[in-house]
Amino acid sequence: MPVFPELEPWLRNLRDHAISYIRSVRERYAPIVEKSIEWIPLREGRRGRVAAVDSSFVGVETRLFYVFVVQSLALCSGGDRFSRIARAGIIDYANLLAVKSGRVVKRFSPKNMLSFYAQALELESISSIAEGAELALLDGSIITFLMYRGRGIEELKVYRVGDEELTPLQVWSTKSTLLKRLARITKPVFVAKSSLAGFYTGGSMPDMEILEALRLLGSRRFATRGFSEPRQLGREELIRASRIPPELADSVPFTAVTVTYARFVDGGPIYQVTIPGSVDSDELREILERIAAWSPAGYPLPLESVHKLSKLTKKAVRKLLTHYGVPMVSGREAIE
Repeated sequence: MPVFPELEPWLRNLRDHAISYIRSVRERYAPIVEKSIEWIPLREGRRGRVAAVDSSFVGVETRLFYVFVVQSLALCSGGDRFSRIARAGIIDYANLLAVKSGRVVKRFSPKNMLSFYAQALELESISSIAEGAELALLDGSIITFLMYRGRGIEELKVYRVGDEELTPLQVWSTKSTLLKRLARITKPVFVAKSSLAGFYTGGSMPDMEILEALRLLGSRRFATRGFSEPRQLGREELIRASRIPPELADSVPFTAVTVTYARFVDGGPIYQVTIPGSVDSDELREILERIAAWSPAGYPLPLESVHKLSKLTKKAVRKLLTHYGVPMVSGREAIE
């Protein structure tokens, strides 16, 4: 892939702007964060038995429909139990259009709707093997797992998987049921690598952006292994954050969610951690110390393992689709 020499000065300029922006974030928000966020150090903890899950999916846009392949893998530490789920299907473009009074008012992204579906497979995978595990680790935020996608197309059969046709409402209801079941089996812990939430800043700035800016500019306090004093989201706040419509409020599986930000090694990246229910600082510290014991490089090894082992590549999926004769007319054939 050629890289034009004309790009070089723009990259240097980009570097300077990025550094300047990070400094401005610290100048604006560091005094507020230093006063409002208590940072609690993590001690050495024991690993314990954990389960972890992740999924991977590839979607191919054709002129007729959106073809997708998704697979999910859940493992229990020790390797004695695992669950693999794989699905392939199509998403009908026509069923991604929310229509009101004869007019299209919203077009939904097939990729976002596929991510919504893949989360249901993750919950199905880990629920089947989590018995006996002290923690169940999931990649992402509980808020995004509960996020309702498909307002306006709830009853449309968006997903065609084998002989089954599913609506967004059916997928969300399945996820809600599986989340409740998982919380009865073990302690689900959601670890998100990115988030735009501003629970500690009143929404004026993403919490993660500020905490990372402080680390990059040498704040010792927030760069050490530890976590922020937790915040509790009540049922109403959780419903608003997850954009759950009022008619589904009674189906929300939890009355509260605990939110914190954690570093599992000194100088490592920050992660948002969300846990169902109200968890106090002492219990949360014990949970995070177990996760830190599994995170020698800063990210939990069980999550890293299932991510790598479930990973799909677009090239491999395209070869499989071609091998099985799946029609994929996209208009890009001449340049690929």
